[in-house]
Amino acid sequence: MNKRPIFGMVFGGGGARGSAHVGVLLQLERYGLRPDIIVGTSIGGIVGTMFSAGIDPDDIADFIEALRITRAFSVPRGFNSITSNKKLERLLVSFLGRPQFSDLPIPVTVVATDIVNRSTYLLNKGDVISALLATSALPGLLPTVKRDGRILVDGGVTNNAPVGIARDQGATHILATDLSNSAPFGAAYAPRTEAGSMVDRSIGLVSRYPTIAVLLNVLDTVMAQALRQPETENDIFLRPKLGTIGLLDFHRVQEGIEAGRMAFHDRDSDIRARLVSPLKTPYAPDLLNGSTPHADTWN
Repeated sequence: MNKRPIFGMVFGGGGARGSAHVGVLLQLERYGLRPDIIVGTSIGGIVGTMFSAGIDPDDIADFIEALRITRAFSVPRGFNSITSNKKLERLLVSFLGRPQFSDLPIPVTVVATDIVNRSTYLLNKGDVISALLATSALPGLLPTVKRDGRILVDGGVTNNAPVGIARDQGATHILATDLSNSAPFGAAYAPRTEAGSMVDRSIGLVSRYPTIAVLLNVLDTVMAQALRQPETENDIFLRPKLGTIGLLDFHRVQEGIEAGRMAFHDRDSDIRARLVSPLKTPYAPDLLNGSTPHADTWN
């Protein structure tokens, strides 16, 4: 008898572009598939964790939109970042509570970067919120996170679309979403921040001073190197067309959602053949949320 396939979902990092993950999840709902394994980096780690916790994709979109500057960032006490992560922590707790990884219905691993050892560090045990702060600690913008005796920053620095990690954890079939398909540095773009606070004025430096804009684009370049392996016959790698949506464009959530929807739609026939068909077989009933979708779904 064939072994039951293991469905892994990989959520790549990309700041505000993470709304594309919501579009993918909304499309995936049509097939009733439930992953066995979730691996995510940065905003992908946050979205994947919320999905595991049973939060509806529309509510995940509300969370991403709530990441607008005045709501999610605050003035830091130290000088190793432009903003503090205290508001972000409170926002995460308001959506998730204070769970342990063992409380999540679907196993989740989030990816961070150990800047002392210059290596990828995986977080899948203990406190979820501190892990999410670590995986999303964009260098320069958000402070480093001290955890497990390490100093951690955004996982996108070393592994922004961690397909290999999902494979190492046993996934035989993978749906990965890579958020690096965006316009190149210098493309016409009019960033928007919410005026008024000191935090907004700090973030406004991105639009007024080319040096900081270059820094963000260097981070973009580093993170874009992550997904360079070819698909296997059991994989689907989605690369939504994100245009000029920047790392901090949290006011463009609906554009990102539509980009995710379209990326899924463009590969729909492959998704049916490589994922839906093998994962809906009799030896994998638990992947279908306890029920088999109507036959028309598979046509």
